[in-house]
Amino acid sequence: ESSGQPLVRDCSCRGTSGFAHLSCMITNARHHGRQAVEDDGPYFELSTCFESCPNCKQLYQDNLHYEMLKSLIAFVDEEFEDMEYRHLQVCSRRDTIRYVDVENEEDRSKGGAMVTKMLSLMEQLKDYDHWTMGDIKLEVSVYNAISNFYYRIETEESLNKSKLYEEMARDLFRKVGDEGGAIIAERNIAAAEVKLSGDESKLDTIFNLDCLRERYENLLEELGETDTITIDAGVTFARRLADECHAIEAERLLTKLVATSRRVHGPDHSCTVNATSTFQNWCSVRGVVVKGEGDRIFEALRYENDGEMCVVEGPFLADGTRNRSEDRTLTVLSTDIIPAPGMPVICIGLEGGESHLNGKHGETRAFSREYDTFVFHIYFEEKDLEPAKIEPKNLRIIFELPPPE
Repeated sequence: ESSGQPLVRDCSCRGTSGFAHLSCMITNARHHGRQAVEDDGPYFELSTCFESCPNCKQLYQDNLHYEMLKSLIAFVDEEFEDMEYRHLQVCSRRDTIRYVDVENEEDRSKGGAMVTKMLSLMEQLKDYDHWTMGDIKLEVSVYNAISNFYYRIETEESLNKSKLYEEMARDLFRKVGDEGGAIIAERNIAAAEVKLSGDESKLDTIFNLDCLRERYENLLEELGETDTITIDAGVTFARRLADECHAIEAERLLTKLVATSRRVHGPDHSCTVNATSTFQNWCSVRGVVVKGEGDRIFEALRYENDGEMCVVEGPFLADGTRNRSEDRTLTVLSTDIIPAPGMPVICIGLEGGESHLNGKHGETRAFSREYDTFVFHIYFEEKDLEPAKIEPKNLRIIFELPPPE
């Protein structure tokens, strides 16, 4: 009996499958969760019963995910009160606090209560049993979750708390010899300090390209390429790649992420929507400046007359949007367009010592004036090719990247 509840489905199921009432989903999760604990399964098996759809095996999304996690806390508190199950009470709160809506006052208050309860439970566990390496890892994960909660609130008081708990996590990492974990904690501490200083532009130097690449590659190894956490981390990494004009790598990665998420999770999943939106905003438009049109950006659409002419449309407004009713379509000489930084290009017509670069794919990272001519600084997809300075007449925009060699 559903008592008039609506059917919900926030997973990767397709068609008519996967729809259920929230109360029925909770009942099913409790049944299988109870069995997982009775079979002495790891916490992961219990949490999966509440966090993942039993049909498509993918994580629930958005508010449904949060509601199921809250029901996990209630289930563990009701069913497993003995001291030997205290770690289940800790883990369920640790996982749930990451999804608290900190902008909602009621939710923020509940998050604060979770922090207090977790710390109390941790002290009880320390008094109850010999503290093992597994317990230390649990303690680190709790401090990290608490730090993340306070970091997202973004008040001076909360950021100082975030820094404090991240310092506690760092010290435990060092205690057990995990220098990689300590480095990540140091970055999080630095991020809190930057937020406190008010100069958030410095965050880019903390969570730099190498840091985001390392995180994505670690998640690939730990969770696999189809996990939504991995895909979201890949999207964040791709954005930074595009920001720093690594256009080809960013576009290839986003193309892969969109295809993977669409295949596994479906086109309407939030993970797919995020990846697709990022691709459309960061990689699908070929922006150029047109000679005689000032510094306004136009979208290059295609070449005509064997590449002699280029069709462009625009311009973009100062805020990056387009007023389609006032757009103009122009056909201009290909040598009269200047590709924006981070543009995929191919070299043509080079002679002499540069002829080996013809047909090679690269991206514009910068441009400069040498004598009376603009030249672009091109970085090539083939890593063994040195960057080169190429004149506009010897470059053509790549509108669709070919498969990697």
